[in-house]
Amino acid sequence: MDELVSEIASLLSRESGFRKVLLPLRLADIEFRFDAVLVGPTGTDDLLVIIDLQAKSRPAIRRRIQGLVTVLDRLNSHRSVTAVIIIRDGSVVEMSELEKYCHIVVVRPNIPLQTALRILLPLKLDTRDEQDAIDSLTALRREIGSNDPYINQLIDQSPNGADVLVSTINAQIDNIVAQVKDKLDGN
Repeated sequence: MDELVSEIASLLSRESGFRKVLLPLRLADIEFRFDAVLVGPTGTDDLLVIIDLQAKSRPAIRRRIQGLVTVLDRLNSHRSVTAVIIIRDGSVVEMSELEKYCHIVVVRPNIPLQTALRILLPLKLDTRDEQDAIDSLTALRREIGSNDPYINQLIDQSPNGADVLVSTINAQIDNIVAQVKDKLDGN
């Protein structure tokens, strides 16, 4: 296995919980040859294939990925496929053909690996001081800087989903309308 391919596979295994698959990948008695295949991240069985474009024809790569996705589809699999494409030269590669079949992540030697693979790595938040750590809703309250009870009610309900927020907004509107009616009626 190429050094860069191995480095990518190791980083994703270590940081995101991907697991290496023995090559060639075999599905429905069909062998798929990629530079590396991983399954994950932790808790999922999605497929990640690593392809070094060096000395490979682009149409052949498209056919391999298309074939893999077609077999998964025929097996009624719900696995998503991500292709990490290594482009060693400075060439511009049109990825729109591949994007029809899978997610694409491009790795180039002049871009730090952590940066290129950021979308596949877990988000690491600064937790230098646990006392300073705040949850996202508290951070939102601070950012908005409002003591408005309606705004605070919406923030409190936001983890419960869009339907709850719509219901909360409707209830708030009904409450305001009732207050206005009471004032107009002299109550």
